[in-house]
Amino acid sequence: MEKAHKLSSYRYFLMKARPPKFSRMRKVKLDSGLFTFYVGKDQGKILGYAAIETSTVRTKPETLMIVLTPDGELRQPSILLTFS
Repeated sequence: MEKAHKLSSYRYFLMKARPPKFSRMRKVKLDSGLFTFYVGKDQGKILGYAAIETSTVRTKPETLMIVLTPDGELRQPSILLTFS
């Protein structure tokens, strides 16, 4: 992601009815319905979005950062931490 003059975070919580459907779409069980998304802006213009997620792979934690373009297309997936 380009250098942003402003970085904001937004938290969203899936309603009770949504997690099972969301889990089926992702093909994994959700540990939590809480998600935090980050928005990078420069002079009010959105540069991109990012989300950081930690999940268990086999028996060890793995943390990913997913960066999206302003249009929501995948820009850069990054593995931040893995113990496998």
